[in-house]
Amino acid sequence: MIMKCRFQQRVLEFFRRADVVLVVGTRFNWMMTFGKQIAEESKVIQIDIHGAKLGHNRSVDVGIEGDAKIVLQQMIDRV
Repeated sequence: MIMKCRFQQRVLEFFRRADVVLVVGTRFNWMMTFGKQIAEESKVIQIDIHGAKLGHNRSVDVGIEGDAKIVLQQMIDRV
């Protein structure tokens, strides 16, 4: 339990300090603290297969509707 709490604290610290957060295949629900831990000035990119869920509970700078595996492969191919 202690390790889990420390891990969660580190993840939340990352969210608070990140310039860009890439959210892949998950939503800003209770497990993601509804996106509240992400700094307001951070740029947020969200990939989700359900377009209606993009930016739900937390606004995103870039919302990409599509299958995560395919979208990520397309991103890799262009880098």
